Amino acid sequence: MTKLSTLFRGIIKNKVTSVITIIGFSVSISMALIIIAFIIGEYNYDRTYPNIKRIYRVLANDKVASVREDFRELLLEKYPSIEDACRYNNYSSTLTYEDKPFNGQMIVTDASFFNIFSAQFITGSAGSSFVNPNDVVLTENFSRQIFGDGDPTGKILVAEYQYPLVVSGVVRDFPENSSIKGDFFTNSKKKIIYEGSSDGMSNEVNFFRLFILVENPKNVRGLEGLITKDLSSVKYRFGSVESIHLIPFEKSYFTQGIERSQTLHSNLKLIRLLSLVSSIIILLAVFNYVNLTTATHTGRFREIGIKKTIGATRLQIFLQFITESFFVCFISFLLALFLTSFWIPFFEEFLGSSVNLANLYRPFWLIWIIGGVFLISIISGLYPALSISRLNPNSILSKKEAIKHRSFTLRAVLNVFQYTVSISLIFALIILSRQIKYVRSKEFGFDTDKLLRVDVHWRLADKSSVIRNELLSDLSIKNVCFTHGSPGSIYNSSSWEPLGGQNELISVLTADSAFFKVFRIPVVQGRELLTSDFDKVCYINESAYKKTGWDTFEGKKFQRFEIIGIVKDFNYADLYNQIGPLAIPISSEMGVSHLSLRIIPENIQQTIATLKETWRKVCQGHELKYQFYDEWLDSMYKSEERLAAAIRLFAVLTIIISCLGILGLAEFSIKKRTKEIGIRKANGAGVFDVMALLNNDFIRWVFIAFIIAVPVAWYVMSLWLKSFAYRTSLSWWIFLLAGLIALVIALLTVSFQSYKAAVKNPVESLRYE
Repeated sequence: MTKLSTLFRGIIKNKVTSVITIIGFSVSISMALIIIAFIIGEYNYDRTYPNIKRIYRVLANDKVASVREDFRELLLEKYPSIEDACRYNNYSSTLTYEDKPFNGQMIVTDASFFNIFSAQFITGSAGSSFVNPNDVVLTENFSRQIFGDGDPTGKILVAEYQYPLVVSGVVRDFPENSSIKGDFFTNSKKKIIYEGSSDGMSNEVNFFRLFILVENPKNVRGLEGLITKDLSSVKYRFGSVESIHLIPFEKSYFTQGIERSQTLHSNLKLIRLLSLVSSIIILLAVFNYVNLTTATHTGRFREIGIKKTIGATRLQIFLQFITESFFVCFISFLLALFLTSFWIPFFEEFLGSSVNLANLYRPFWLIWIIGGVFLISIISGLYPALSISRLNPNSILSKKEAIKHRSFTLRAVLNVFQYTVSISLIFALIILSRQIKYVRSKEFGFDTDKLLRVDVHWRLADKSSVIRNELLSDLSIKNVCFTHGSPGSIYNSSSWEPLGGQNELISVLTADSAFFKVFRIPVVQGRELLTSDFDKVCYINESAYKKTGWDTFEGKKFQRFEIIGIVKDFNYADLYNQIGPLAIPISSEMGVSHLSLRIIPENIQQTIATLKETWRKVCQGHELKYQFYDEWLDSMYKSEERLAAAIRLFAVLTIIISCLGILGLAEFSIKKRTKEIGIRKANGAGVFDVMALLNNDFIRWVFIAFIIAVPVAWYVMSLWLKSFAYRTSLSWWIFLLAGLIALVIALLTVSFQSYKAAVKNPVESLRYE
């Protein structure tokens, strides 16, 4: 077995190779460790619930999470294998205590919820939590926000500024890794906020998510088939539900595409991207090791030849190289543990969540991680160990170039791969940055400059005129309007016969008469509003008018509203979607949800002060939430910005690791050709000629990598851009720029060393060796 002192001497003797490989491995392993910690955290979601193996979600028609509220009673009554079931809805809501509002997530459910999810009561109990419809249960943290450390049992809270509720209990907070998040629980029998709709058979019903607790998970597939089969006999109660699917709740977090889920779900695309890129970066570090080891093994021919001459077996030589590889990887692993704390802030920023490194030190995962480091060691050392251990000692001692050509071919392949990855990431980064800039700079069709957006609770609808008058008394506020929904966030849609079928919906944004002045949206056809038009008329956008196929809109109606004009198309949703048909009834029948203010740029602080004062006077007990429209619309693309940050980090690291490998190869190549350089210079070769000679291989590798990277990067980024209705173009110059950046980086890395060799005195070069 190779002695520890021998391993250290090997590292010291080959300083450049050792430093490059250790840095490459430690950086890539540290990144992989953070990503592994993040993925472990994702994998552990919902695992802390004791009943997790027996909890299932009920989905209608494969992917729809909401079912009729009376479905719970039907399941419990008809299927004994279902031990318990609970309805579940989750809404952002407000509780008021002594006129002070507290915003949180309200879970509307049944007492069975606390049994199924094993809630730990601090005060009260699961059996007494919802004895009365007006009972409310608080989480520990939310209770502390409202009441401090006091006992809240029996205290009166007001939900949604209207419904008195009595605190009946306090439960422990949800685990950090729970896909269900909430601050307080209300009884499903109390209709504070509810999801009402038609069941498809002219019946108005309420809809809920539904969780069940089964006695035996092994019988779930049979139960699922039985429920689906029995639906035909109760179809009159459940409308268009054709089938029922039961999915394990422990898999729900990773199940994509669940409609109306109201629970958290993992970003599988991000996890796959992180896993892929971290694997690629580790591969690059492995390639660097293989590259540099095979490139410099000629310097060890005498050592290996002597060992084989005095009796060392092929297995012993093989194990020596594998041991050296493991030693380098082990040192890199220890250094990587230190580096992880440096990377974490960058990762948490673009992941949008915390990374708990403690996940790595649990025995199960620690064994896997150490096994992974060992596997990397084997992969890294396998080729050099096999290629050198197989050689005959006479060949080694008499002919140093015994495996020159094969090693060169391998090095070419590995370097081309490195450059391909670098060029692809550079290209992806350019496209991401261009697309983000494009959506940020694209005109939405209305003027967002100094336009303020304020959330308005529906209970304030009757105070809208007072709020308007108070605000307009400030000369820094040009105009205000109230709407239900707002550009960028439309809440309502409706089927409309003139669009050509029930499957074609038209979005509906109700607004007051000041809407078009505040948003500066032009009316392209029709007349302006009259004072008497309120609650009688409607505008539609150009897209809706085109889809109707009408020759004229005069005399036509949208629902009960007379259509009096066509407005220019504007983006009322995000830029992932094309502009669709939109109706704008000038009415308040849907209530209000937003207040928009057009303000004078020079007096922003005064305007905000007026807004706060108005809220204090008129909207007592209601929290003021406001944001400028341009900032709010930009926030829709945070995921893309995070993706760009991730690609930027990966691109930089990939380039650094690749450059380290190139640096080592360049130094070795120059040393090996020192005598050749001296002869060429003695025969009249200039500095440029020598540099071109030494840089030629690297330029060729970049060119081949460019040819491979272009179609791969074009295909991947084309798929990503398809998620946007409005997108930047994949111009030819972007590919060229990515290739040139990679080429310049490679040449800058190599040229400093090649320049030193080129200007060296040929006499010194000829004395070399």
